[in-house]
Amino acid sequence: MKNKGVLFVLMGLILVLLLLGFAFKINSAYLEAEKKSFNPNALSQVKNKYSNIYSAKDFYRNGTTKTYFERIIPFTYSIDGNTISFTQQLPLKQAVFKNFFDFVNAYKIFHESSDEIIADGIEVEIETIKNLEWGGSDSNIVFLVKPQCKKYSITDYNSMHFYGSGECKTPFSINWIERIDINISVLGSNEDYNFLSCNFGGDVSCYQETYNKADLLPFIEINLLDGNCSNCDLNSDTRKISKHFNSSQNNTIIFSCVGASCSSQEIRIFFNENNTEIRHSGTAIQAKTEFLFTKNVNEFELYDLNLTLTDNKFNITKTNK
Repeated sequence: MKNKGVLFVLMGLILVLLLLGFAFKINSAYLEAEKKSFNPNALSQVKNKYSNIYSAKDFYRNGTTKTYFERIIPFTYSIDGNTISFTQQLPLKQAVFKNFFDFVNAYKIFHESSDEIIADGIEVEIETIKNLEWGGSDSNIVFLVKPQCKKYSITDYNSMHFYGSGECKTPFSINWIERIDINISVLGSNEDYNFLSCNFGGDVSCYQETYNKADLLPFIEINLLDGNCSNCDLNSDTRKISKHFNSSQNNTIIFSCVGASCSSQEIRIFFNENNTEIRHSGTAIQAKTEFLFTKNVNEFELYDLNLTLTDNKFNITKTNK
């Protein structure tokens, strides 16, 4: 009886080993098939495609690429170390403003198309701004300067707005700005600016201070360039304002015309610790705003563009959200 029991145990053990061996062969064959179907370059393909599409968000460019980018945005810009400048007309031409929305949404449609997915199996999702023509309600364009975390926003046809953001790894601080230079060029020959008003937190004096690098307060210099304006009546003391200003206060500079027959619309410049804004309606002016920071500009990007790529076959997802 004992021998029969041992025999049955041995037979059972052999059967289990056979079943395990069979299962191992099946599993090995399955893994071999998976290995053959797996594309070792799948992750690289996703990364490369992401980089190519995401490049439209990166505006820190030089040469011909920068020139091309400036054709689709409503301003020109320059980056040199710790300095960045923006030049824009106010009011902005409606067609120029609209063209940028057309560009980013056409870009979205092209890369999300089914033809793109069929070509490589990678799904693309782009979130971007949409104006009324594209079924949205957005009316501003925003760019972000890093690491300073300073946003440049074209809020409507009549204003350009620079403001600090807290969305970066290190939030914006006014201490990162050494000076701000604003040059306003009067383009219309029939303008009649003749008056300058200043308000530095309640102090209505208009200053012409010299920049002092040792001064811890930020510095601003504003010039009205009216060489094209024969009817303008501003002397050298009323065409330039410069001062180390208290950023905790609200400060306003206004160029205008005072008199019964005036036609020029005021140019209003507002600035404090977080904001710098230029606003004007009427005959076009050209505004150039330059920021000198305490550290170099490393990135300049379109803020309102988020990208997600998904390869469902290999369960790979890459996004900037």
